Amino acid sequence: MRVITALACLITLLAMPCASASEDLFGDMSSAMDGYNEQIDKLPSFLKHIGDERINCEIQLEGGGSMTVGVIIDNLQIDLQKGALDHPSVTVQVDEQTVREIINSGSPLTTIAAALEDGRITYRVHGRWWKKFKYSILERLLIERY
Repeated sequence: MRVITALACLITLLAMPCASASEDLFGDMSSAMDGYNEQIDKLPSFLKHIGDERINCEIQLEGGGSMTVGVIIDNLQIDLQKGALDHPSVTVQVDEQTVREIINSGSPLTTIAAALEDGRITYRVHGRWWKKFKYSILERLLIERY
């Protein structure tokens, strides 16, 4: 019984830094989204055609482990949710360092374009072929212009 209790305590202690790191990252992402939402009118016109989307962003944390953030885009306003969304239109894979680079960048679109181009950001589009086609065009435009 003592071994089980000790293991439970150890697992709890090891999970705490990861939970704290994910809370910090989620808070930083939320603050950044508030700033982006205020400047949505400055988006390039081709990005305004994204439409309403439900995106699961799977983030590999620097200290090990991962977290998923649900990104809901509705009328070009971005809301974040802790945890995965049901029926996402896109699933994005990225690491914490890249997310922080985007948050801290003076030019987030340039940082995103570079990360897409070098593979630090990958994604899977769920749904019909036209949605996959739309995202491949958006990715190419983003990389070419930034």
